Amino acid sequence: MRRLFSIVVLLALPLLAVAAPAHAADDPFMVKDVKVDASAASAAEAFTIAVDEGRQKAWNELIPRLTRQEDWARVPAVETATLKRMTSGYQVADEKRSTTRYVAQVTYTFNGDLVRRFLQGANIAYADTAARPLLVIPMSPAYDPASPWLAAWSGVRMAGGAVPLDLPAPDALNRNVLAPLDFDSATWSDVQPVASRAHANQAALVLAGPVAAGQMTVRIRLLTPAGSQTLGPITVPAGAGPSGAYLAAAQAAASDIGNSWKARSAIDFNQRSTLTAEIRLDSLATWGHIQQRLANVPVVTNVNVEAMAIGQARIVISYAGTPAQLNDFLSQASLALSNRDGVWWLSAGSAHAGMERP
Repeated sequence: MRRLFSIVVLLALPLLAVAAPAHAADDPFMVKDVKVDASAASAAEAFTIAVDEGRQKAWNELIPRLTRQEDWARVPAVETATLKRMTSGYQVADEKRSTTRYVAQVTYTFNGDLVRRFLQGANIAYADTAARPLLVIPMSPAYDPASPWLAAWSGVRMAGGAVPLDLPAPDALNRNVLAPLDFDSATWSDVQPVASRAHANQAALVLAGPVAAGQMTVRIRLLTPAGSQTLGPITVPAGAGPSGAYLAAAQAAASDIGNSWKARSAIDFNQRSTLTAEIRLDSLATWGHIQQRLANVPVVTNVNVEAMAIGQARIVISYAGTPAQLNDFLSQASLALSNRDGVWWLSAGSAHAGMERP
């Protein structure tokens, strides 16, 4: 490495802390529109019971959203008083009151730091970042905006899970792009025009097969700029008739998509590692952009400058979770990590071109 700058005095100084929380509109710790209904001897008592019961319902919805399905049974039970302490606040809508009954829809916001501390104390991995929307493309066997399979997806709670799910707008432009798709051979470039309109950075082709032997089978292919991944297959009983089978299959597929995302994104903060990377710097602006992007990577807990010279820096990244998760989150922040002759290099730019996993 060439001669050091005078700013070498910055060696080993921490550059950042844990990334800032998501915008309130994307707050993963907010559970919306929980229905509450309670009766008691007085209106005040009914209100208290309803809000407490709703808080427990919200918690029961929050935990599956943040954690992997295989960990749900290990999450400790939480008492009402503890839940109150972990709640930042709540908002009430559509209230109906009588002298003995209280009915409403309540949105609860949990304290992210306290929830994280609770899950870390229980050694439960969790995903607390707001996922980008995923475009769902129902096929049976081709995409048809008038199909009962697509209609079934309107009955799925598309925005309430780990990953917000969007359907293509039923207009001519989308129909022309999606109708020719082949489930087995379609790539990200085939669906990207429609996904971009939905502000989605990934898509799921969800193929519903015909009913056979009283069952319906669903196959799923996830498409991203980095490639594709196959999930399933999922099999559901078709005893409730075609419409019931379609709805059950859509709900199961949505759950599978969410679980797949959490399997990649749920972070075990008890697993800590470091990675040393070189950075080529053509300007101070490039250095600033890379620092800013690193600050928004949720698994990165600290970055130290180990050395700096004209046009180059060496940093040590401290992170939680697995190396693959670090790589994935760096990619989402438009940071490319590559290995050249045993040396890791970090650069700003294409997030998916020629990367190797650390």
